[in-house]
Amino acid sequence: MQVTRLTGSYYTSQRIADYMAAWALRDRSDTLLEPAFGDGVFLDAAFNRFSALGNDTPTIIGVELQPAVFSKYADSAPTSFAGCCKDFMECSEKIAVSAVVGNPPYVSLRNLKEEDRARAIDRMADYRIKMLSSGSLWMPFTIHASNMLAPNGRIAFVLPFEITYVKYAYPLWTYLGNNFGAVKIIRIHEDFFPDVDVETVLLLADQYGASTPCVDFEIYDRVDDLLANNISRRNKIKISDIIHRKKPFAFSMLSEKQRNMIEMLRKKKTIIPLIDLCKFNIGYVCADKNYFHPNKETCRRYKLPSASLLPCISSGKEISGGTGIGAIAGPDQQLNNLFVPGNVTAADKRYIRHGVETGVHLRYKCRQRKPWYITPGIEIPDLILTVFGDAPKLVVNDGKYVVSNSLLAGHIKADITAEQLVCMWYNSLTLLSIELNVHSLGGGVLVLIPGETDRIEVVNAISQEEAGSVCKELDDCIKERGLQAAYQLGDELVLSKIYQLSTEEIQQIRNAVSTLRYWRLPKDRRNAKKRRANRGGR
Repeated sequence: MQVTRLTGSYYTSQRIADYMAAWALRDRSDTLLEPAFGDGVFLDAAFNRFSALGNDTPTIIGVELQPAVFSKYADSAPTSFAGCCKDFMECSEKIAVSAVVGNPPYVSLRNLKEEDRARAIDRMADYRIKMLSSGSLWMPFTIHASNMLAPNGRIAFVLPFEITYVKYAYPLWTYLGNNFGAVKIIRIHEDFFPDVDVETVLLLADQYGASTPCVDFEIYDRVDDLLANNISRRNKIKISDIIHRKKPFAFSMLSEKQRNMIEMLRKKKTIIPLIDLCKFNIGYVCADKNYFHPNKETCRRYKLPSASLLPCISSGKEISGGTGIGAIAGPDQQLNNLFVPGNVTAADKRYIRHGVETGVHLRYKCRQRKPWYITPGIEIPDLILTVFGDAPKLVVNDGKYVVSNSLLAGHIKADITAEQLVCMWYNSLTLLSIELNVHSLGGGVLVLIPGETDRIEVVNAISQEEAGSVCKELDDCIKERGLQAAYQLGDELVLSKIYQLSTEEIQQIRNAVSTLRYWRLPKDRRNAKKRRANRGGR
């Protein structure tokens, strides 16, 4: 499979292309548009589909931005092919085709040339849609391509899974609901692109000109299962739930029994959103990690005074091995210091001059602040939370450290202690809620950000007396057996003993976590980096 990173192009397998063409093209008189045809896999699938329908001279229109790519296909294409070498965002004439099929570019607007970014934003303005700067080009492609359809037309696109949860896609969901009578999302555990870290879905939208309040969500284990219609699970999802940030696609992947149990726990207030108890923010942004975190040797060389150094935690590694539920450094670790001069001494001035001489003051963040060497937003949080991994580590900030933006800093809002919240955190219900509310990076690695962390649900309350004994056992467990063991121990100490959940209920929760991890970590994508390394990378 060929990948063009600069343009965000990921070329699709023939089997998927054939499936999408067969779904979209239903009559020999149909017409088709492919708005970014790349290697021509969808065009080939369309020509083959039309041939099977008895039409050897179909109307097929293909658009491609890159001249070399365009020519490679167009020069040998069938005579009925109508090609256009230009940016699809420049195409303004409505052509009223029966179907649009393709795989639009997955490139962030921020990575486009200024004129290309402006063109995409202006095109969305034509449809009275405000395009967020955080958006990706696949969204305006989808909407603009849909507007090339005739009444009752259909669109079949390969899109990144992020369509199901990112904020900038909400206008797209509103558009789909208002302009199509039937909308379907298909998710397959087997990757469409096994060599790249992109999780994808199929968007199939039918009956252009009608409307629907819901989207059909179907999941399959393998591409073979899709082709054989061997469905694993099917659910209807309200478009309004997508827009209101309920992340319904993840929730719908659980069994009915698991979904009912979660709803029951919410109704009983057994679990509540984390934001009701604690607010997590990113830590400080220093702009140059090496300069603003001088090591012992640097501190001795410049004779930096202790008053200009704040003990800090700048990485999740610093609260990992050897530490329990507290943020005190482990036996083989040493935490950093953040350079924050108050009353600037002669030693501070020498170190500041060093920063100027090495160009630190020219860093973007440094240029935005006065004086450049003072890091803003420094706070001492109550709790510290790591941001990557299946089992994030939450610790009490008993060392009163300041925290960098490599971690999340938690500030207690409710009438509870940091220790109580830690005890409420470590159990499988928290892991399940993390899977339901937190997005993953391309390779399936979870990454906690403030807004999503706010929505993580934890058990409602643990008394100070209960927390005392639970904290001790959790602390010992983390030090001796690690985080995963601590979450399991929390099932016993908190879910079973305090909240009286049955063994079966706890097992259902664990099974739900396993299900969501299975779908978050497709086997092909887990092994992609290893395969690329074995081939020397590309």
